[in-house]
Amino acid sequence: MEVYAYPTNAQAAADSALVSSDGTTIGMTSIMWVATPHLYLSADILALYVGDDQAALEILVNVLGEPFAGGR
Repeated sequence: MEVYAYPTNAQAAADSALVSSDGTTIGMTSIMWVATPHLYLSADILALYVGDDQAALEILVNVLGEPFAGGR
């Protein structure tokens, strides 16, 4: 789990726009994750969880909403 806090919602949204819908490309960089990536955007927070633990995913959806990229 990685969490990035931005100074503004707009800055977080700008960075989230660089992520492909499947979460495997960020900007010009391709990423091969060790498990399914799940990326969340909530106001000025961008969060990444790499994994498939259903309990963790339920908590993340309850706190941050549905992922905007990666596994859904």
